[in-house]
Amino acid sequence: MEEINIKKANLKTHQAWEDNADYWDEYMAEGNDFVNVLCWPAMQSLMDIPPGSRILDIACGNGLTSRRLAELGFEVDAFDFSEKMIEKAKQRTKTNVDKFRYHVIDATDEKALLELGKGKYEGAFSNIALSI
Repeated sequence: MEEINIKKANLKTHQAWEDNADYWDEYMAEGNDFVNVLCWPAMQSLMDIPPGSRILDIACGNGLTSRRLAELGFEVDAFDFSEKMIEKAKQRTKTNVDKFRYHVIDATDEKALLELGKGKYEGAFSNIALSI
């Protein structure tokens, strides 16, 4: 019974992100004051990984954090379970294109996560997925 409820909640959440992708992309764009002033400086100060390292950006949304990580010199594999959000991320990625690989993956799908490559990343990053 509980597994069914979790699957229903996951499907409902997925649909909400699909339905709101345009709004979220417009709202976040390349960052707002909350991200630019409060979040990003704190997150950046916690990174202790040398440039050139491969980072996994979990639930990347429109790719804002992924693009910033690439600007810092990281190789980025980024995923989100919303196809529309990945489309937005690809559309917004205009520079450092060779430093990205975007994927449509559900973070609860262990098989899909393992297909990305075990031991391949020096770090993982997740911002919004853990705060909502």
